[in-house]
Amino acid sequence: MLGRRGLVLGIQSTATYVGLTAGPVIGGVVLGTVGWRWIFLYNVPITAIVLALGWFLLPGDATREGAARRLFPDLGMFRSRVFTMAVLAALGNYVALFVPTMLVPYFLEEALRVSPETAGLVLAAQPLVMAVVTSPSGRLSDRIGTRWLSALGMAIMTVGIVGVSRTGSGTSLAAIAAWLAVMGLGTGIFISPNSSALMGAAGRGDQGVASSMMAAARTIGMMSGIALGTTVYSLAGGRTGREWVPSDLRAFQIAMLVAACVGLLTIVPAALGASRHSRGR
Repeated sequence: MLGRRGLVLGIQSTATYVGLTAGPVIGGVVLGTVGWRWIFLYNVPITAIVLALGWFLLPGDATREGAARRLFPDLGMFRSRVFTMAVLAALGNYVALFVPTMLVPYFLEEALRVSPETAGLVLAAQPLVMAVVTSPSGRLSDRIGTRWLSALGMAIMTVGIVGVSRTGSGTSLAAIAAWLAVMGLGTGIFISPNSSALMGAAGRGDQGVASSMMAAARTIGMMSGIALGTTVYSLAGGRTGREWVPSDLRAFQIAMLVAACVGLLTIVPAALGASRHSRGR
């Protein structure tokens, strides 16, 4: 299975993005019909089903000798250039990605005045493309290595963010969905190869720790992206909770350009945090 690590990670990512694709659509329908409180309530039965499946289907004790030998990660893992750069690339990817993830819904509903249902359909373009691309990208990384796929993915995602930054009150929904799809294409190309490089740089006994570092980079990146987007948007004079005026649109565009700069800078660790011929080792 190690020889197909990129493929396996791609399948895992595909399952994630299928859920992300359904989320905006379902959320928009729920918000536009029965009210915002049901956004939280309808997750209760879904969570219960997932817990039940996990309880009955996942192995009860899959620990191996030495797998739980310490509670904290070995910081010596960061002596590996590939591991360190892959973690930084994952962090930068999610920071850049979650600036538009935070602000585009406000743009759709408050600048373009579309319904929550329509906004959900437009937003679904990004994770839908990600779901389609991640598995083939992971399979390809097993064959040709992770370096160029990771760097290419970040570059394409950055182009998509720049495209979003150039939208305005007269932009069509199709154009916005297309730029979000470009972002999804880049992220889908990037995620599996970078994750494969990160996991491959860790020893067999450190795979769980490496996976947790990948999850930590994702979570910290998401939170940082949301914080960065809202801070830049606010400092640039943008406000939400009202129909947008030209100053709000300028603030939105500035925030998108800041996100694009983060994406551009992340191309470097994306290339360095990968191997030319990893082949899923």
